[in-house]
Amino acid sequence: MRDRLQNSAIRQLLLWLVMVVAGFAVVMLVMVGVGAIKGSVVGGVGFLRMIQALQTLMLFIVPALCATWCWTQTPLTELRLRSLPTRVEAVWVVMLMVLASPAVNMLANWNSGLHLPEALQSLERWMVEQEEAAALLTEQFLQADNVGGLVRNICLMALLPALGEELTFRGVLLNICLGKEYSKKRMHLSVWATAALFSFIHFQFFGFIPRLLLGVMFGYLVIWTGSIWTSMLAHLTNNALAVITYYICAHSSLESEAVDAFGTGNTLWVGLLSAVVTAVMLWWLWRLGRRHTGN
Repeated sequence: MRDRLQNSAIRQLLLWLVMVVAGFAVVMLVMVGVGAIKGSVVGGVGFLRMIQALQTLMLFIVPALCATWCWTQTPLTELRLRSLPTRVEAVWVVMLMVLASPAVNMLANWNSGLHLPEALQSLERWMVEQEEAAALLTEQFLQADNVGGLVRNICLMALLPALGEELTFRGVLLNICLGKEYSKKRMHLSVWATAALFSFIHFQFFGFIPRLLLGVMFGYLVIWTGSIWTSMLAHLTNNALAVITYYICAHSSLESEAVDAFGTGNTLWVGLLSAVVTAVMLWWLWRLGRRHTGN
């Protein structure tokens, strides 16, 4: 069975999809079960947090690990989990994500100002509604009265997504796209294709472009360092920054809107400088990665 799967990207993709569907079924069964036992709890923030964690586990982490185990005897190696980044790489990745934040804000602000043609206005209104619903749900998740709540939110909204989404997109799907016959053209296409899918599945269309570019960055980090831990660390840092910023704003006079706007408007120069610094830091990582992988 492993031989047939190992030599067929289509079979690998189908197996992974079957496992995702099975994971989704488990999540739905839990929701129905909890609803039947404690109907009044369903819809509460605590319940929604539990379902969010369960979804990450059953739709991303478990399918990625189990599917990879089905087509290789060394799933940890296949997913680049055995290869650890150096201390310099780890520190550099954290610094990269912190310094890239104003550039991400700049791109998000530009993306939010894009509009569909007049003929697609009904679609745009639906997209706006989806954005608003997602923003409302995120705000509910981010509520925290103390440091314990902050740690919980970092685990739920930063650590778990970093592990699950990276295992799926920069682990399973990137490997399937890369295939066994390596070429630089295929490598670039694979990184961009998985990043596009990564951005799309968030269903936050007015943030599609910055999330696409973040996905591209995560993909190249894996290729250049040979370790998926670098993309997980970058993803974790990016999400944790948002969680920590919201917590600080909620417990101080600092406004979250002002933080989100840093790198736009009167501080546009900061966003542009951030983009340049990010490009230089990525170039350095690329040069460092070439010594190890030749990519």
